[in-house]
Amino acid sequence: MRRTSTLAVLALVAPAHAVAADAGDLSLGVGVALAIDLPDPASKGSAKFAPGPSLWVPFRWTVVPLARARLDLRADLAPGGTDTVRWTEQVDGEPVEVQSTGHFAMFVAVGLSAGVDFLIPVKGKVAPYLGADLGVAWVGTFHSFDGATQVLLDPEQNDLDDPGNVDPYTTQWAPLTDVHGGIDVPLSEGVALWVETGYSVAFLNARDLRKTPPELDATRDPYGWNAFRIGTGVSFLF
Repeated sequence: MRRTSTLAVLALVAPAHAVAADAGDLSLGVGVALAIDLPDPASKGSAKFAPGPSLWVPFRWTVVPLARARLDLRADLAPGGTDTVRWTEQVDGEPVEVQSTGHFAMFVAVGLSAGVDFLIPVKGKVAPYLGADLGVAWVGTFHSFDGATQVLLDPEQNDLDDPGNVDPYTTQWAPLTDVHGGIDVPLSEGVALWVETGYSVAFLNARDLRKTPPELDATRDPYGWNAFRIGTGVSFLF
C-alpha cells in the first residue's frame, strides 16, 4: 500500500518537474493588464477610479524547480475617477470647511515589488502557480476643478482657460501588497506565454493638495487603491 501511494505521488510530481524551469534559470517578461479599482471599506467611499491599463515587467529567478523568486515593476493608470478634497473658506469672517467629491481625479502609480511563486504540480505543459509580493509604490493623484471647485486653482500655477487642466495634485510613497495566480504556457524553447490575475492593495494617507491657493489649506482625503487585475505577456528565458 505504501509503495502504491509513493508511486502515485511521483506520477503527479514528475510531470510538473518536466514543465517547470530548472533551478537557477532566469526570465524577463513584459505584459499588459487591466486593473479594476474595487470598493475600499477603510476609506468609506472617498475615492473610486475607473478601470485602466497597466504595463508590467516581471523578473523571475527559479530557486528550486517548483518555487521561484520574482521582482515586478508595474505602472498603473486609472484615467478617470473621483476622490474627496477639503478646503477652508471664510464665510462672514469665520472659517468654514468645504468638501467636494464630484470633481475629476486621475490615478497614476509606479510600483516595485518582490515575492515568490509556487508552481502547482499538474500534468501537461501548462504550469499553474500561486504567489504573493510586497513592495512600494509611488502614487500621484491629479485633479481637474471647475464650477464651485475652481477656487482651488491657483491662477499663478494653473491655466484657468484650459478646460483640460489636470494639475492640482498629491504625490506620495505607499506600501504595496499583492497576491496572484496564473499559468505559464511554453511557446518555444526559451519563450513562454503567461496569464495572471491578482489583487493589489495600497493605502494612501491624506496629503496637502499642491498648486492650490495656500490660504485654503486644501487637502485630499485618504483612500485605498484596491486593484483587481488580469493580464498577459511573454517571458524570455536566459
